[in-house]
Amino acid sequence: MRFYQLRNWILKNIDIKIRLHPVCLWFLLSIMVETRKHSLTFASELSGLNKAQFSKFLILLCQI
Repeated sequence: MRFYQLRNWILKNIDIKIRLHPVCLWFLLSIMVETRKHSLTFASELSGLNKAQFSKFLILLCQI
């Protein structure tokens, strides 16, 4: 499966705000990658996004 197909499928099936799409997508992909430790730092390195974005995303998710 090509990346854009996976990206579109994931984002189509998750009901979140559009501004959170990139962070949610990369967070889910970082969880799916086989590694010994799943962390915000790993998600940040995998995606190239700032670690603070993932932290804010999880805080927002906990408030729902």
